[in-house]
Amino acid sequence: MTKLQLNFYNIKTCGIYTRKGHELKMLGPSKLFAELKKWAIDSKKPLIETSTYSGNKNFLEAFCLDVAESNGQFLISLWNKLPSSKYGVGVVNGSKNSGAVEVSNRRISQKDIPGYPSYFWVCPKHHVIIALRFDIPTLGISQFTEYMKGFLTHYTPHTVQRTEGKDVIQGLSEFPKPVKGADSRVPNTSLYPRFMISPRHAPTKHEEITERADSIRKLVKDVSVYNSLVDDDASVVEKIRTFFNDLPPSKERTMRVQMPVTINSNEVKGLIRKYEESDFSEAYNVGFVFKGDSNHIVWLDGANKKEDFQYEPLWKVKNQQPDLFHLLNNLQSKIDLDAHIKVDEEKPKSDAKRPA
Repeated sequence: MTKLQLNFYNIKTCGIYTRKGHELKMLGPSKLFAELKKWAIDSKKPLIETSTYSGNKNFLEAFCLDVAESNGQFLISLWNKLPSSKYGVGVVNGSKNSGAVEVSNRRISQKDIPGYPSYFWVCPKHHVIIALRFDIPTLGISQFTEYMKGFLTHYTPHTVQRTEGKDVIQGLSEFPKPVKGADSRVPNTSLYPRFMISPRHAPTKHEEITERADSIRKLVKDVSVYNSLVDDDASVVEKIRTFFNDLPPSKERTMRVQMPVTINSNEVKGLIRKYEESDFSEAYNVGFVFKGDSNHIVWLDGANKKEDFQYEPLWKVKNQQPDLFHLLNNLQSKIDLDAHIKVDEEKPKSDAKRPA
């Protein structure tokens, strides 16, 4: 059996909207992800052609590995590119002492794309996306969000992108691209793409932590035993930032450290923002101890709705990736989403006019 962690996100906006009134006009979740499957998978295009955005200083491109569809739901796998050089991918022996480490490079061909996979279960009925975590420490949420924004902007049937002489015509149209004949559509400047998801909170919410900032007495962090805070002259805020943001966790020997603090709501919001901007990395996960409850720690990651799931994997023979269709059906048969999610909870404002 393989252990999966399910991380729940609300779909806040998804599709092509009007600038005035912010009304969803087309490509709601069901239609959008069906179009993604047609474009990336059914078309049989090479993987290298399935990226929808350019890499930036925070992360590189993502590519579509596969999309499965069953009973109105989708399971999407992206391949998230990692940095490499002309010499390949650099590696070091972590057991060596610093100063005596030798760097070696694993050669890769020009066609190889170093990276890691990420998986997303899309449930349009519930307006929820569930990120699946196997044994990789990051969910790839930032790449997924950027990927869908890029797809909405540049690659759906409603994208207008052509040249007429020296003029470049681009934008969005309420009409899909014609299957045959010339594309004479005129972009509608009142339309724009939107895709945003946010963590679905469990009973303990980030807002509640912020509201109780005055009652916080300690901050808690699991850190490597080799890390320490040495700047005794730093302010409380500087210590918090250094202590909880600059020391990544170690998979080996860790220790739990508690630091007495007096902290305000803006500083709590800063810690929460860092945690969310880091793609909910464990390196930025902070615990809070409140006045009158010294034996209980409220963790930032505990405020996000997540669940462990035991899965009997069926691997694709050639590429050692899970069979997405098998996994999707497995998830659907064993997890009752209606029991986890109230359909009418936290719907977008335009829900009454939301296309399928």
